[in-house]
Amino acid sequence: MSLGDYKRTTLFALVLLTITCTSFLLLQAPTRQYFTQQQSNTHSKGLFLSRLSQYLFPDQWDGGGARWNGWITHNQQALQTLFTCLENEPGFCPRNRTSVVILASTHLVGDQEGYNGGEDVWARSTIEALDRFGYTYLYSPHFDGTLREAMALYRMFPNLVKMVISEVAEANKCFYDARCILSERNPYGIPAWKLFAWQFWEEAGTPLGHKWTLNPEDYTLEHPWTVPNTYLGYSIEPWCSKIPFIPHEQRAKPGIAYLYGKKTGYFKGSGHAWNAEIYREAAKESGAHFVVSAGDPGEAMPDDFPTDIVESLGNRVEQHEFYTRLSGAAVVIGAGWPRTSPTFYDALCFGTPVINPIREWNASDPTNRDYWVAQHGTMKELDPPFVYNVFQGDKQGFIDAVKKALENPIDRFILDRMRMSAVEERLAGILETDWRGEGIKLLEERKAHGGGPLFSI
Repeated sequence: MSLGDYKRTTLFALVLLTITCTSFLLLQAPTRQYFTQQQSNTHSKGLFLSRLSQYLFPDQWDGGGARWNGWITHNQQALQTLFTCLENEPGFCPRNRTSVVILASTHLVGDQEGYNGGEDVWARSTIEALDRFGYTYLYSPHFDGTLREAMALYRMFPNLVKMVISEVAEANKCFYDARCILSERNPYGIPAWKLFAWQFWEEAGTPLGHKWTLNPEDYTLEHPWTVPNTYLGYSIEPWCSKIPFIPHEQRAKPGIAYLYGKKTGYFKGSGHAWNAEIYREAAKESGAHFVVSAGDPGEAMPDDFPTDIVESLGNRVEQHEFYTRLSGAAVVIGAGWPRTSPTFYDALCFGTPVINPIREWNASDPTNRDYWVAQHGTMKELDPPFVYNVFQGDKQGFIDAVKKALENPIDRFILDRMRMSAVEERLAGILETDWRGEGIKLLEERKAHGGGPLFSI
């Protein structure tokens, strides 16, 4: 063998050895670990990435970019975990990690962007419960008003998806869109029995009806004749508990009566539960210091609002400052609107009682709460010292409620149904329900008796 042949043979052997060793290392070497628990709160601590994930996703998550990109970061992290769990033996991952929930509601995605409306508070609580149970959830924005993103996600792993949660409008669009919903013509579509509406109010949100409509409140507590949707509910406990409780002896004196109504329009006309005379008499007799904070920046209170009695603290503030004000007040007073706001629950959690306006009632049976239409309908079941239900325009009733609230301070109070543990229990029950079986029953009923559109199982 010549020297040249020897060199070529040696070089070929080295290349072959390198390829063999590299292949062996790729197959056998331990996969890299997640960087920190904080960088991926959907992952189990100490979980290793699958080999597939190492090639598909970035090495690090720097958290850069606009906040509205947060859902993309979350989805990539969640998919990393999902792939890792699918590649390993049963028991390697948390029990529910290979069960997927697609979050296609504006408000569920809005949690990533820091929104704090009632629907967003509900969303935050739901996502917290999904995290605690270890489910894989993927965000699916619908910028074009359709479930196109959700359809793409669903088609990736249809057998793993337990539920697609969307806004009412998009759920209905999907149901009647042959390209979106499962049918004989479209075997890749989302099954109607997996499609749920994220609905804040009592009405059914999907063509399948009330069972497939998720609610933040049990509206049968407001009116027992209401046809119930599926009550998921929410909790303010994890967030309001972060605000230190202020002992009442350390709160401002005279006691602060905080008027709640986030829009200035709530304080004018017939929608406003109390008039200027009522505020003046209540301030005079109770000694309370009335304050309000409402409206967008630069927006003034209505002309007939009694600014000589009620001090304006300016416009709406960010959530932490708002919580601080509620926790330092002696009583929170509803203006009549907005309806069923989480703010009243927040106030009770801070140890601040609430005056709940009753806007409508049965004049021949005024004490019958079933007929009350209140600012917060599912709170009208509560009594002093936590909630003072007062008929709109009742001056003496209002004055008495303010005085009693100041004289009877309360500790933190969270309804049992508003505990995080209660939300988790309800969510687990919903996700573990045999919805395919429920869909079959509904379909058979409709084939036999009508009552709604038919669909494919």
